[in-house]
Amino acid sequence: MKASKLEVVIILPELGGGGAERVLCNLSEQWTRSGHRVSFWLIRASGELLQQAGNHSLIRPMCPFSRIPFLLAVVWAFPVLVFRLWRIKTASLVFSSLTGTNLFSLFAARIAGFRGVVVREAVTADNRPGKISRKLVRLLYPGAAGFIAVSEDVKDDLIEVYGVGAGKISVIANPVDAAGIRKQAEPCPSHPFLDSSLPLFLSVGRLAWQKGHDVLLEAFYRVCQERDARLIIIGEGPERSRLQALARAKGIQNKVDLIGFLANPYPWMANCSVFVLPSRYEGYVNVLMEALVFRKPIVSTRCRGGTEYMLGAGRRGMMVPVDDAGSMADAMIRSLTGSGIRDDREAFLQQHTLSQAASDYLGFACSVHPELKG
Repeated sequence: MKASKLEVVIILPELGGGGAERVLCNLSEQWTRSGHRVSFWLIRASGELLQQAGNHSLIRPMCPFSRIPFLLAVVWAFPVLVFRLWRIKTASLVFSSLTGTNLFSLFAARIAGFRGVVVREAVTADNRPGKISRKLVRLLYPGAAGFIAVSEDVKDDLIEVYGVGAGKISVIANPVDAAGIRKQAEPCPSHPFLDSSLPLFLSVGRLAWQKGHDVLLEAFYRVCQERDARLIIIGEGPERSRLQALARAKGIQNKVDLIGFLANPYPWMANCSVFVLPSRYEGYVNVLMEALVFRKPIVSTRCRGGTEYMLGAGRRGMMVPVDDAGSMADAMIRSLTGSGIRDDREAFLQQHTLSQAASDYLGFACSVHPELKG
């Protein structure tokens, strides 16, 4: 890295509580501790993480009105971003994340003549079903200086679907703060399922078709045919009514609790019997990495988005085919014996610390920057 102290810019729509925002907020804090100057260029200054980021980084909204409709904020912010990129110091590192923001940033950079935007890509092509979105990605993504892909699956799609050169991509998995997660895992929550001696299966994820909770409910129904158990699903989303109806149709509604979104699911992970990920596809499964922190059996679909890597192709947890309720039920039952736990979890997590990811991000960004590379 040519510069010991760097100017770092992070472009995001706002600072909500999503995975990308949390990762970049944590990385920015690490960069600030290392002496770098970090600025968040937000389309509008709003979101749950705004105060946390403001404690260590400069918040520079591109639209001064935080309460106006987001589309109007985008229209306001675009010429501001063009102007800022035109004026920016050439040695500044600029990161962008989330597909819409990446397109927004790369279009502004093209107009401004700025060639240093590094795109953080966290979704596979499965997450972009729309033709317009895919066409815009193919049109604008080649203008990025480089890409940070959060998994090999994401990298493969950037190359094979969107035509990005392999030399412009670095795979850097999302970091996990194991010590911080363990601190947040106390005290034990109060819930009738936790007070029981029955096995408790846990899943965490948005209630959407992508997450496969309908398959999980079918698998859990089959588990209950062999032994009594309980299931908690943490998350909220458009599939809630359908999932509740499915549980009633299977007669397991009293054994399942959809408890909604929780900002801190770690106490539940620490106290469940088995963690289950039933997803159909992912970009990168942060929650699966977090589940590895706790010495609990894991059952996961072999879906795209890094699950094979995180679970060591089955060494650190049981893996089943996508949309296969029978295989999932069998694995859930077998997992209650404790199989799937491996001693190398801690060593694996040590490869993905926040400090390592922070260093990797800056090292790669400098290596592809027009003024710093070489």
